Amino acid sequence: MSHLNHFWASAIVCASLTLSASATTYYVSESGGSDNNNGLSQTTAFKTLSRVGALKKVTGGDSILLRRGDVWHEQLVVPGSGSSARSRLVIDAYGQGATPIIDGADPETGWSLISAGTYQTRRTIPSYKVFVDAIYAQAVPLKAQANLAVAINTPGSFYSDADTLYVHLIDGSNPSKHTIEVSGSGHQNGIVAINKSFVTIQNLEIIRTTNSGVAFVLDSPNTAGNGPNQNNTLQALTIFNTGSSAPMPFGFDGGIMVRANTSYGSMAVTGWTIAKNLVGRLDSPVGLNYNIAGINMRGIKGAYIANNAVRTTTAMGIQDRNYGLASSCGANLIANNSLSDNEGNISAEENYDYVNNNKISNSRGFGIQVQSFGYATNNLIAHLKTSTDGTLYNGIDGAGGANAVYGNNNVSDVSGCSLTIEGTATGVQVLGGTYDATKGGQCALYTTASAGHVAFDGRTTWITKTPDAFRYRMASAGDRQNRMTQAKFMAATSGQ
Repeated sequence: MSHLNHFWASAIVCASLTLSASATTYYVSESGGSDNNNGLSQTTAFKTLSRVGALKKVTGGDSILLRRGDVWHEQLVVPGSGSSARSRLVIDAYGQGATPIIDGADPETGWSLISAGTYQTRRTIPSYKVFVDAIYAQAVPLKAQANLAVAINTPGSFYSDADTLYVHLIDGSNPSKHTIEVSGSGHQNGIVAINKSFVTIQNLEIIRTTNSGVAFVLDSPNTAGNGPNQNNTLQALTIFNTGSSAPMPFGFDGGIMVRANTSYGSMAVTGWTIAKNLVGRLDSPVGLNYNIAGINMRGIKGAYIANNAVRTTTAMGIQDRNYGLASSCGANLIANNSLSDNEGNISAEENYDYVNNNKISNSRGFGIQVQSFGYATNNLIAHLKTSTDGTLYNGIDGAGGANAVYGNNNVSDVSGCSLTIEGTATGVQVLGGTYDATKGGQCALYTTASAGHVAFDGRTTWITKTPDAFRYRMASAGDRQNRMTQAKFMAATSGQ
């Protein structure tokens, strides 16, 4: 366990450090700034995020501060990196009032009637989401239609072609009487950082983006392990209404998305902290998609993912996958997060990941997945319905997690089984915990014959209602011989 503690301790130190002094502080105010200013004081602030993105000499110790109460309808491209854990580039808020907002949607006007209840306006870039009277609040966008005829016949929908946007509001009213805002291809992500390290972004709100809210991407090889896109911190961010059906420019989307590089010989990126963020609704198509998540990590090692609240409605909650870098990934700590209303909740698919003390409730699909040598301990999982596509339904879904440890978890009222150990998940240990199968699928445990011996330490509490709540060493899903009562299961495992 010492190698895990090393990575997590480093991440926590990076997250908690504050700057003793800033070399240069740049101020940005959409309401009171000007791009003709020098940006070096509150009274001479820049106006646009594009002006910030054009800065050439941003370095460690510098800060970029966005004025509270202001809103930007544009994308922020992070213009530089910090130089060390103690000399970071910080992007933060200043002043009094509401959190600064980066809004991926643009207002649209100039509507004219073309058919009863359907209006049009000229718009020459693709339109992926349309919001009605959302006024910076989380909302469900209008439903996109494949052609104009369907939009004309479907209240609460829209259609767009090469140069026109058509809207049919739910009550058929004139859009000119409402605030209509549209997310498209003009500024697809909220914040983008390509090959940036030692950056802290905090205390901002990112909403209604076509793709990711925050995207950190490595687009060059990391063969020596000391390349960029490392040692970054994202904290105290509010993110919602991100994603859509649009193509994903980086291959993946998320409220927060971090991606390594898969060039030959590349290694995982390290030093990441993602903490105390609120990730709300994603507007991606509803259902299981391993390319989309509220917090989406690809090829990460030693990350600290903690104290986040994730409620995507349409997608997976927290996803951590090796991105083809399995030999150098893993040892990520996913702890003290709260998840609800997701399509699958925590998928920790890198070796030695530690999923600890998370609360998952009133959601859908699986609660937790871990990979080989993973730990899932002290988690609370309750009230999980089947995923929308009907394929995910277990509390702890241990498919392929060889030598995993499940300790002191409390699982109840899930649609499938409270705990599954399947496939090649050999060498698994179940150390205490409570698995209550009196509701939901009423299956307490499911293990496959290929998983072999499972070590139970005798401290586990099983609460069951059906007579065959234990499916132990199943040869197939239809295996009736190995469906057991609790008494038979306890006898079968008493010598272990």
